[in-house]
Formats: sequence, structure tokens, C-alpha cells
Amino acid sequence: MRGDRLIERYYRGNISKNIIRAFRHHHIATKKLNKPVTRIDDTYFFHIKVDDVILGAVSNENVNPSLVFQFLHALSGLFRAYFRKVNPTTIRDHFVLVYELLDECIDNGYPQITGIEVLKELIKLGGPTK
Repeated sequence: MRGDRLIERYYRGNISKNIIRAFRHHHIATKKLNKPVTRIDDTYFFHIKVDDVILGAVSNENVNPSLVFQFLHALSGLFRAYFRKVNPTTIRDHFVLVYELLDECIDNGYPQITGIEVLKELIKLGGPTK
């Protein structure tokens, strides 16, 4: 649990990079994430652990936590379908594909398509592993 950022994507520009750093420092200082939602100032950090990586979403608006977690779990299933194991090495090795998937799955910060079959048709960069 080093707290390294592998990939980040800002959609609306309403989240400060400083608050992201504050979350990382909080994570590194506590050495654990025992709550799925962390609040720092007026910003909420939603996160799940997937294999060796923490997937997260950040919001400073009133959002439905169930929708955020449903999306994070769908994204984790999508990453597992494409990479089998989600770890820092696979994320770094396939960062272009990860950004392509994020761009198709999220539009202006709103979850969109997470179906593997649909994304296979849209993204020709790589396909899910069998």
C-alpha cells in the first residue's frame, strides 16, 4: 500500500489536485483503508480494492454512493476481463487501453457503457482475454 497514482482522469475540473494529494497522504499515514468512503473537507473519496490496486472515484457534489460503487465494481470486472489480474504492472503496461476504456465508460463524470461486448466493438486496441 504505497499510495502511488497509476492513472487519474479529471472530467469536470471541479476537483483540486491538492485534495487528491491529501487523500493519498491520509491513505499512506493510516496504512489502511477500512472505510469505503473517506471525507476530507467537502470532498468524498469512494474506493474499492481490486487485487493489488485501489480503484477510486472522487466527488464534491451530492452523488448516490450506490451508483458510484456499482460503477467501480463494473469497472473492476471490465479490467479483469481485459487484463485478468489488476495490478500496477498491468495498469502501467496497458495505460493507453485503460484511458480508452475510461473515456468510453464515463462521459463528463457520468457512468455510461460498461458492457464488455459493447466495448469490444468500440475499442479495437485490445480485447478481453479468454
